[in-house]
Amino acid sequence: MNKNKRSKSFLAVIAAFLIALAMLRMPAYAASRFDPEHDSALTVECSYNFSPLEGVSFDIHRVADMTAQGGFVITDTFADCSIDLHQQDSAGWRMLAETICAFIQLYQIPPLSTVSTDQDGMALFEGLSPAMYLVCGEQFVSNGFIYTPEPFLISLPQQDENNEWCYEIGVSCKGEGCEESPDPIDISVLKLWEDQGTGAIRPASITVLLLCDGVIFDSAVLSEENGWYHIWRDLEAAHDWRVIEQNVPEGYSLLISREGWVFVLTNTCSQRLTELFVQKVWDDAGNEHQRPVRVTVQLLRDGEVYDTVTLSEATGWSYHWVDLDDSYIWTVREQNVPPGYTVTVTEQGVYYYIVNTYKPIPQTGQLWWPIPVLICFGFIFLIWAVLKGKGSE
Repeated sequence: MNKNKRSKSFLAVIAAFLIALAMLRMPAYAASRFDPEHDSALTVECSYNFSPLEGVSFDIHRVADMTAQGGFVITDTFADCSIDLHQQDSAGWRMLAETICAFIQLYQIPPLSTVSTDQDGMALFEGLSPAMYLVCGEQFVSNGFIYTPEPFLISLPQQDENNEWCYEIGVSCKGEGCEESPDPIDISVLKLWEDQGTGAIRPASITVLLLCDGVIFDSAVLSEENGWYHIWRDLEAAHDWRVIEQNVPEGYSLLISREGWVFVLTNTCSQRLTELFVQKVWDDAGNEHQRPVRVTVQLLRDGEVYDTVTLSEATGWSYHWVDLDDSYIWTVREQNVPPGYTVTVTEQGVYYYIVNTYKPIPQTGQLWWPIPVLICFGFIFLIWAVLKGKGSE
């Protein structure tokens, strides 16, 4: 009799263990998305040679809104600035910040907020909704010392090394400092073109503007005749000098790099076009009657729905998109997977294959609520069996 009860107790232990093991093996879900209602705070530290600089003024501009998928869409304020947010490295982002800063001066775009550094060299911006921001500082002059902050772009909020969203961010501003000198300076500008093989037609000439403290100081025309190059001589150094293209050619984006008083303006053809094919493949031999008459496929541009098409036997279960802007990331997905089917998307260059495999299952999702209940009942049964066994002895 006791042997039978001990066997029941042992079986109860095994049952509880298996239930717990099953719960531990349930799939883990990715970290939650950022909270769109949670504002961020940005602290900018400004110093030179490890000494804080007090009184440096910083402006912040909202350049692009953050989407639910973590992508960015340029705001209406900067929609006409001929900029491209798809940069490949830190150098590209640095040039983009310089470019946007020049556009801000040219178009006199007001900042979202302006803050000056305190005695510790800190400037705090609060109440920042999820977006990409440009921070640009004014040239700082004090007792013969000139400090020029370097503009920078930053997205808020940000993810840490554990993929957790952080809403309070601190950064150190970079910049150049020097002693004020009465010696004049020369500013040069060079135009470069990145449009080989695109079929784009360059203009015969372009006009560049020299800005002094945000105001147009002079202009110059660049063309093949002068090697797309110009130099301004004998200028006062104690000013905020920038160079900007007056009218960026249609179909081009602009990036400005700056090293000292040398400005390089690069026009890149932003109209590189591509195409994309999608083919529906059915893996359901013997169960063809389960197929729907049609399926809906979405074309995504940087994670956002760009177009929707219907595939059926009439279309050969395929579709071909043309004249797509190659500066974006294009993907496809099936909108509603037919019941009883699983879906797999395979990419081969510009060809996408959406494979539906027929795998009938009794349920389409996992029920979570019974797991803790079953564990509790398992342990209760275990304790009851042990106590009953001891009582019988």
